[in-house]
Amino acid sequence: MRLFGQKILKRDPNLIELFKSGGHTFYTWKHFDHMPAFREMFVRYHYAKMSRGINNADLISFCQTILKFNNDRKRDDITALVKFFEQHIEEYANEKIILELAGYVVLVDDEPVDDVQDEYMDIKRKVLADDRKARFFFQGQALKLLQSLSKDLDILNLKEYLGNSNRQEREKVFLKLISSNLTDNLWKH
Repeated sequence: MRLFGQKILKRDPNLIELFKSGGHTFYTWKHFDHMPAFREMFVRYHYAKMSRGINNADLISFCQTILKFNNDRKRDDITALVKFFEQHIEEYANEKIILELAGYVVLVDDEPVDDVQDEYMDIKRKVLADDRKARFFFQGQALKLLQSLSKDLDILNLKEYLGNSNRQEREKVFLKLISSNLTDNLWKH
């Protein structure tokens, strides 16, 4: 909406400010049950992906890396990559999936509540790549959301698990093996 050339933001009164980073302001809902159904659909889709332990883009990268290693006849590299992959998906949740889930409940600047747009996801991706504290806030929102979605999840153990340096290193190695990193391919379908 514009009034005499100025952009007037029509904000959801249920949004609260979370933090500021990189010149951007980030918001979320006071209660997740106030989230529009459109966003909830994305959240539930990514919640289901948690059981797979990898997003689609990284799964494609994994397959492409396997094919490349196969063409180069690097059997030992294939074996190592497959073992990393097995461990990666058995762990249920990883930081990348958690950040992806959070990206749908954390809004930036004037991001519309009823739409998901690449320009805002790009801002989030950049801030997450540059600011470790921002990743902490995103994780916190995802953990709150997970707690509201599933009473069976032990959120304290999941939070401790995500902070485990061995787990973080394994995830980093796996992502490096498939030529990815923590913020590559977030919110890409």
